[in-house]
Amino acid sequence: LLALAQRQGLAQKFITYDDYNPREWVQREARAQGFTLSRDAADLMVHLVGNQQERLLAALQKLALLVPEGASPSGDAVLNAIHGDARGSVFLVNERLGEKNLAGALAILDQFFQETPHEFPMLIGVLARHFRQLLLVLDLERQGVPEPNWAAALKLPLFLARKVIVQAHHFVADELERLLQALAELDRDARLKSGITPLLFRDLALRLCRGGFRREEVPPIFGRRAGARFGPGAPGGGRS
Repeated sequence: LLALAQRQGLAQKFITYDDYNPREWVQREARAQGFTLSRDAADLMVHLVGNQQERLLAALQKLALLVPEGASPSGDAVLNAIHGDARGSVFLVNERLGEKNLAGALAILDQFFQETPHEFPMLIGVLARHFRQLLLVLDLERQGVPEPNWAAALKLPLFLARKVIVQAHHFVADELERLLQALAELDRDARLKSGITPLLFRDLALRLCRGGFRREEVPPIFGRRAGARFGPGAPGGGRS
């Protein structure tokens, strides 16, 4: 789709939140900023910030101000540096929703919409990718794939894969499939009803944390259903 658009004109901005992991780029740019990042620390930064280079560079520059020259900051140092940033902390909403922690998720969503109200497509992409990973965990478990192989299938470092595995067991496969369908509908509705976008996200979080997606039939957010889906057939997804 990007190639087709570029044939017709200039693509001024292109953002993707698929399985691309610019770990080596992050480590190279960290060295240019005067410090080094281990593989795990670089993966953590991508997990928290996303894979858009503009955001990653801003996070690296912030981290460079907080660590001594030549240092190799730990994962905790990376987390502390990024956690206070609205664009970085929004990636923590995955953990809050994965834990079904409604209060924590709503606090992050409120901050996000106060500071970056027009960047909800990024938020939807972050959530869709995370819940596809949870669905994949359940699929790997169902197929009898040995757990030591799950991190590679998830394309995550081991310490992050462990968190995803724990969160996956807070859900059942059908529940995650309905949630991914609801995210596709939310993507459409948020574009058509921009004035109530924060309410749409709050409604999704409320239904998720209260087990609303476990029911066989879940009414779509604010009315209509959509044919699009971020489900198991999407890249990085699984089958249930």
